[in-house]
Amino acid sequence: MKTRTITLAIFTSITLTGCFTMDALQALKEKAIEINKPALEMNKRALCEQNEKSIQKTYDYAIRNFKRAYGDTNDVEGAMGQLFLIKNSKIGSFAKNYNAAEESYNKYLKVASQNECDTSQYPSSPITTFENEIKKLQESS
Repeated sequence: MKTRTITLAIFTSITLTGCFTMDALQALKEKAIEINKPALEMNKRALCEQNEKSIQKTYDYAIRNFKRAYGDTNDVEGAMGQLFLIKNSKIGSFAKNYNAAEESYNKYLKVASQNECDTSQYPSSPITTFENEIKKLQESS
């Protein structure tokens, strides 16, 4: 923290006096970035972890609600009808909630990708999970 304050003070005084060239200012900016790099990496890692937790919640939501509504009763036809509503008309609270979970998943995935997080181990999206669970039901019937 002291180093950051000192760097900022030097940078400000140099900028205000105008006695350095642009090259010198760029070098000072690069030094400030280098000093703050560990903090930036820590923030990036925390962001990636938070995104992964949020995506996991959307997956957990999809699994829990599918099993409760269709998996426990092996209702393949009902699940397929609901999938149609989810994908097409978005009528009903179940479909609206799945689409909201899908949007949330996509938002967190986009942020994770923009921040170069490793998304290779992320679970599938809520709608893809719903489709996969239908396939499991069909195979077990």
